[in-house]
Amino acid sequence: MAAACTSTLSLAAGNLTRDELSSRTPRATRLALTARAPAAVRLTSSTPAAFSRRGRLQVTARGQGPPTLIPRVPMYDGDIDVMGYLKSNRIIFIGTPITDKVCVQVVADLLAMEAMSPGEEIKIYLNSPESVPYYIVAIIDVIKQLNCPVSTVGFGMVGGVSALLLAAGTKGRRFAMPSSRILIHQPMGGASGSAIEVNIQAKELSRTMRVVCKLFKEFTGKEEDFIREEIDRDNFMSPAQAVEFGILDAVLE
Repeated sequence: MAAACTSTLSLAAGNLTRDELSSRTPRATRLALTARAPAAVRLTSSTPAAFSRRGRLQVTARGQGPPTLIPRVPMYDGDIDVMGYLKSNRIIFIGTPITDKVCVQVVADLLAMEAMSPGEEIKIYLNSPESVPYYIVAIIDVIKQLNCPVSTVGFGMVGGVSALLLAAGTKGRRFAMPSSRILIHQPMGGASGSAIEVNIQAKELSRTMRVVCKLFKEFTGKEEDFIREEIDRDNFMSPAQAVEFGILDAVLE
């Protein structure tokens, strides 16, 4: 059935002709893909030749939805997706809150880049409005073990404990875009259950607060009492204010 069918068709020189597409693709999916594809990528007998000079455009047909167009970057030995291209240039792009899965992927990328070219700079572009403290601290622990300098660049919104990762870059290599915003505040948490369980969770939240303050003190050079006062409530900063605070070293103009 078309709703259950997921197929990926790579349109490149010599890969698929229209006849091959017709013979290999279920009729319902073939009709949906051909009808919904933009005119620029309409499947015709001349399609492979049109893409032969500019690399590959991957078209993914998923049931009843419109096809997903995944841009790919032509390389001398083939082509790769955009995120793969960035990683090949030692750039890690984080555009979501840092969860356990994001944390594992970032740590894997850092270790792989360190192994491939020890001593060469790694850049982390960060747009993360909020994250889980445990996973931020896990990434910071790995960064401290690297021999490579790590440059951090904030853009959009970097909020909560995500600002710790922005500040964890190598001194002199911590930047932000001019229009970005940085938000710092104390770790957030919630408690439920019996009185004893609530007390246990409150103690853990207090421990997390001490860890966050200690790291901010290490990265900014500010006194811990000053940091506690500054993160007691939501504290929005411009990049220039973040430079003054010690989170950043410069603003990219």
